[in-house]
Amino acid sequence: MSIRSLSRLLLAALFAASSCMPPGLQTDLPAARHDLVFDKLASTWDEAVPLGNGLVGALVWQRGDWLRMSLDRADLWDLRPVAEFDGPEFRFAWVRGKVLKNDYGPVHRMGDVPYDRDPAPTKIPAAAIEFDVSALGEVESVRLSVAEGVCRVRWKSGARLMTFVHATEPVGWFQFEGLPLGKRPKLIPPAYAAAVPASDAGKNSLDTKTLASLGYPKPEIVHDETSIRCHQEGWGGMSYEVAVDWDLPAGGALTGVWSVSSVYPETEAGPAAWGKGGDLAPDSAARALKRSLVRDLETHRAWWKAFWARSTVRLPDPVLEKQWYLETYKFGAASRRGAPPITLQAVWTADNGSLPPWKGDFHNDLNTQLSYWPCYSGNRLEDGLAFLDWLWAIKPRCEAYTKRYFGVEGLNVPGVATLDGAPMGGWIQYSLGPTVSAWLAHHFWLHWRFSGDRAFLEERGYPYLKAVAVFIDNISIRRADGKRKLPLSSSPEINDNRIEAWFHETTNFDLALIRWLYGAAAVMAGELGLAEEAGRWREVLGEWPDLALAEDDGRLLVAPAYPLGASHRHFSHLMAIHPLGLVDWSGGEAARMTIRGALAELDRLGPDWWCGYSYSWLGNLAARAMDGEKAAEALRTFAECFCLPNSFHANGDQTKSGKSKFTYRPFTLEGNFAFAAGIQEMLLQSHTGVVRVFPAVPAAWKDISFDSLRTYGAFLVSAKKKAGKVTEVRVRSEIGGKLRLENPFPGGTYETSGGALGSVRITDGVIEAELRPGESLLLKAK
Repeated sequence: MSIRSLSRLLLAALFAASSCMPPGLQTDLPAARHDLVFDKLASTWDEAVPLGNGLVGALVWQRGDWLRMSLDRADLWDLRPVAEFDGPEFRFAWVRGKVLKNDYGPVHRMGDVPYDRDPAPTKIPAAAIEFDVSALGEVESVRLSVAEGVCRVRWKSGARLMTFVHATEPVGWFQFEGLPLGKRPKLIPPAYAAAVPASDAGKNSLDTKTLASLGYPKPEIVHDETSIRCHQEGWGGMSYEVAVDWDLPAGGALTGVWSVSSVYPETEAGPAAWGKGGDLAPDSAARALKRSLVRDLETHRAWWKAFWARSTVRLPDPVLEKQWYLETYKFGAASRRGAPPITLQAVWTADNGSLPPWKGDFHNDLNTQLSYWPCYSGNRLEDGLAFLDWLWAIKPRCEAYTKRYFGVEGLNVPGVATLDGAPMGGWIQYSLGPTVSAWLAHHFWLHWRFSGDRAFLEERGYPYLKAVAVFIDNISIRRADGKRKLPLSSSPEINDNRIEAWFHETTNFDLALIRWLYGAAAVMAGELGLAEEAGRWREVLGEWPDLALAEDDGRLLVAPAYPLGASHRHFSHLMAIHPLGLVDWSGGEAARMTIRGALAELDRLGPDWWCGYSYSWLGNLAARAMDGEKAAEALRTFAECFCLPNSFHANGDQTKSGKSKFTYRPFTLEGNFAFAAGIQEMLLQSHTGVVRVFPAVPAAWKDISFDSLRTYGAFLVSAKKKAGKVTEVRVRSEIGGKLRLENPFPGGTYETSGGALGSVRITDGVIEAELRPGESLLLKAK
């Protein structure tokens, strides 16, 4: 028997085995009930089956008679600069002067107009592979196994497709069985040099500019019997390659692999090389074929098995449970250390001939931050480091931007940024806002608190926060009472981009970030033994005013004497509650009144102008208020009303059932990942230094469990609740330290086993124990 024949038999057996094998492999979670399952292929790109590994991605759908795989790579960008940002008006002081003179037209023209006028800078797609499936007949089933990261399509004729993007290699695989002889893949380049039908231009996108507006030349495409090569020139010397290789089909089987690579000119400000050694796509594809699909599928599935072993949840609500697994799957497919971080659409850039929604950029006034919320308690810190690595890599360029625009030393980051950290503009109250880097710094804090990594604290965490603190220190001015304030302040995205969006007193959004920043910097400096610096940050913290509260119910205002006056999508004025935790339920009755008042105001004003991510954020806020019913309701509304069939967050209410007056469908990911964080916040909290299990679950949830969620101090916690009562809590310490666990057991009685038994004690309802590195403690209800 030939090697090729043997390979075909092995592949057929593997396909059959993996099709009937429980998706969780040797574990029971994720289960088949968590998969995406359809009876036909999607007919639009934003409802396609998503595959990816953080660096490259694919969307599997059908366009006419062709099965289409839309290919993407995270570092494909048009990085042409914004011309106005090289001019003399690109200064915060100039903007402030125009605001004070009520002469805002020039500011719009400098900062807002270019984003809408120019097609670039922007994220761009790679290409698409198409297969003629006109002879295969009707589709029987489409399934994405979230446990394996594998998509399988079956036709009623018996034909079938298996496809996946390898978890750690920059390649995607496909295997067709039952495809008619003579059928070959076809590569479709993006429409950079072609007109797009009016029916397609701008579909599902907020920008009707076509890819042709970028002005690229036609690609060079070469193909033979078993391969296709595509070379596309972009802007400024950037180019990329797409390679597709396959074995000559025999007996109706077609097995192949694709890859995408990028090349940027060597410039001081250019993006770093991403991927494995910067290999070109043809080399990656050739090596994959040499390894074989069988071996790559084996290593791919092993990676996903390890990924799911990091944490799982079991919820009595099937909608919320399935959505958590879908969001966690997408996070694993969209973020990987060694690749660029998650943009608005990550590795699933629009495939409709138009620019992606909001140019597929890095929106740092909410979107990037929410996208990485779930990695901390979800025990996926390594994948979350993609974000922090990028922020560290662009730090020098952002420091230069800070000096250029704000005129001071220190660190700020553009609120709307390119791959290499350059500002893109658009609604400059937020795209060039003064506290962008403070919110980004919160992620450095979270990584340190959840990992306990002292080297990270010393080498990256504190240096990043210190640079931001220096910037805020330098830019602040004094009020008449001696307190500090910002020269201009804003609260995303109150009053949109009108001149009224600028506040002359510091908003609660900016103030919460600033107060958190100096408090956190003092803690970090103290941990490192830098007493003088810690004292300095505490001193500066004392020079900023308190948060602005309403006199009647203590709720948070947008700014002093400026309440939230209407429904709004961005809960920026509530940052102090979540994610920052400056106002916390544990802080006593005054804090609880503020939190209750804030949530009551959201209810009173209603969701008319909310987006899907608003509901995800509300789920987190309600969990911090210990309101499980409200948290579950908000997250269920997100899942049922604001997601497309493939679980992509579409921003608008897709059911048109009154959950929002936004009924459009631009796809972005932050709402998806904030949802996952909301579920985790309901199950486990530790931001106060005390671990709380099931702090915010509905009373009707009698049987719940989770495994290996992470807390401050690098503790991995698993817990079970049966018949409405906590029966078991297991804690493992990664680095050693004192565990403080709010006693969750009925009557407060429990028994312990495992390590550190001699150190276990209870004080004021809190179980305390000293654990050594790697030591575990099991507590069970008596």
